[in-house]
Amino acid sequence: MTRKMDPYLRANIRAAIFDLDGVVIDSEPIHELSLVIVSEELGRRISWEETKQFKGSTELDCARLLIEITGTNERDLQKVCRLRLEAFRSHYNEIKLVAGVLEFLELCQRAGWSTALTTSAPREFQELAFDQFDLSRYFQIAITGDDVKRGKPDPEPYLKTAEKLGRTPADCLVIEDSKNGVRSAKAAGCITVGLATSFAADTLAAAGSDLVVGTFEELGRILWPFEQRRGKQACAD
Repeated sequence: MTRKMDPYLRANIRAAIFDLDGVVIDSEPIHELSLVIVSEELGRRISWEETKQFKGSTELDCARLLIEITGTNERDLQKVCRLRLEAFRSHYNEIKLVAGVLEFLELCQRAGWSTALTTSAPREFQELAFDQFDLSRYFQIAITGDDVKRGKPDPEPYLKTAEKLGRTPADCLVIEDSKNGVRSAKAAGCITVGLATSFAADTLAAAGSDLVVGTFEELGRILWPFEQRRGKQACAD
């Protein structure tokens, strides 16, 4: 994993933008389960390995891919979306926060950065997450798959988020866990961190991440090394 960030890039950051699934909430196992459940309803149970190709996709793209790989005769994309959302919602209480994300959000607030959420998920899922984990106090805005015409890897989601924040993309640090998410953020012109929770570090690096980390704790040490050392010194005193 890349362990350093260009000091010039670090000095430019004025806002942090977070993906939702795999970055704020550890929802990938439930997403994968919902895809398997729906595929079985459509006529062919897909493997857990096949679910990996859905990561970072919009709901409509997920529906299209489910139809394609199951070979079903079903052609109603909205119906497939509804089946997937129902399967996901039924297991939502099993989801947990990604380790260290709240502490990192608090560091961003202390640094005076604006914070936003940008997800391919529908607004219903974003609102479920915000209600379950009381996340609204951490994010100034939230852009969902319902708010854009072209989802990730198109740059539209991050361009729209930066505009809503009143920041240029070059001022925004984006934290993503998928190839499509990294490509979207880089195409928008954002400083991009790959968080290796869903994809391997080398995969995120190959997608164009400026930095790849394994945890929020690691990212915090890279972004605020002097603050971290001062905190440890204060504890020792």
